[in-house]
Amino acid sequence: MVKQMPDSTFIQTLEEIASRAMPALINRHYDGWLLRYSMGYTRRANAIYPLYGSSLDVREKIAFCETLYHKQQQPAIFKLTENSQPPDLETQLKDRGYENGAMAHLQTVALGQIQLPTISTFPGSYRLTTTWFKAYTTLNQVPNQHQDTLHQMLMLQQLPTYYAVLHDANGVICAVGLAVQDKEWVGIFDVVVGEPYRRQGYGKRLMHTLLAWGKKQGAHHAYLQVNDANTTAQRLYQQLGFQEAYHYWYRHLAPVTTAV
Repeated sequence: MVKQMPDSTFIQTLEEIASRAMPALINRHYDGWLLRYSMGYTRRANAIYPLYGSSLDVREKIAFCETLYHKQQQPAIFKLTENSQPPDLETQLKDRGYENGAMAHLQTVALGQIQLPTISTFPGSYRLTTTWFKAYTTLNQVPNQHQDTLHQMLMLQQLPTYYAVLHDANGVICAVGLAVQDKEWVGIFDVVVGEPYRRQGYGKRLMHTLLAWGKKQGAHHAYLQVNDANTTAQRLYQQLGFQEAYHYWYRHLAPVTTAV
């Protein structure tokens, strides 16, 4: 069976929702494109999203973006989907020497299809706390030079957000993650389980907790973004019923080592 491609409106909607869920320090709209800057922390928050059609010459637009990112002392990075505009954008980027970057998948699931536990008290907080932030940066090994940027990004969040924290039997934090609700959608971000606790069910328990919170908030669907190389996470998400809605990839002018 041939997989049906998502329509352009669906991709645009999910890209907008996902970008709102994890705010960049600076967002700029430029002739149908969304330009995001966050001091180099993650590609998603430092990339050009060519979401909509435009009126300017594409070569002029690319050059303009390159100049802006150069002023930020960052390489120009384009986050591409099957619906990137204009349709010949990737050809133009290739001609300018843009290299292929990492690929990732946006996956979705209908919450009504998942058997979620009944949770009376959600472990964690509905606001960013020092405890959650320290646990996340430690478990995910966020470099010191990026921690202030990440903190600023999270503080910009204005949507309902749940910062989940799981403890082991001794009260030690072993897993964290966050969920962001936007109308009928809940996005799952920054899921990390400590190395000694992996393959013990904490990841599934954490995901159930985040999804249950989203459902309680009134969301009907969940989405997440997962790196193509992270096969362990992909297996967990598949077990929970997540399926790929579409994939995205990056093109850049210079070597980039940040996470997707």
